[in-house]
Amino acid sequence: MEGLGYQDASSIKKTSNRKRIILLLVFAVLVIIFLISLVRFFSSPKQNEEVIPTPTPSESSSAEITKEPTPTSASADSDLGRGNLSLTIQNGSGESGVAQKVSDLLEKKGYTVSTTGNADNFEYQNVTIQIKKSEEEFLSLLEDDLSEEYKIGSTSADLSSSFSTDALIIIGK
Repeated sequence: MEGLGYQDASSIKKTSNRKRIILLLVFAVLVIIFLISLVRFFSSPKQNEEVIPTPTPSESSSAEITKEPTPTSASADSDLGRGNLSLTIQNGSGESGVAQKVSDLLEKKGYTVSTTGNADNFEYQNVTIQIKKSEEEFLSLLEDDLSEEYKIGSTSADLSSSFSTDALIIIGK
């Protein structure tokens, strides 16, 4: 009988050792997964961050702007108030500070810049201008002001009416 008791104790010891080894392996795998996740999180570019512009109340309404034939650049300065157009400027080039540089330029010209930030990607070429249909008369003025220092790639008056500002400008490479 004593032989049986000795075998039982040794088999119990082997079983508990196996459980410890399995628990250690599971723990090691979890630690490795956690470390890999941390490395991927901190090394991945933050391109998925979405810029959500904050709407700002406007003192003037689009009803105040008179609908006349498209003005020339010379008369556009006096007929249209740049401050009546709210802008969102996004960096689509990946170069640090580009959106702020354009923001400073346009604010000096009298525009209202509501938001700056990064575009959905950094692969844009040249400057893209999108403006609401209701503010289309500002498109050539905005294009002229930006073309002094930047190459204009595409322009359109198809910005969604629900967008928080009147125009979206994406600065590319």
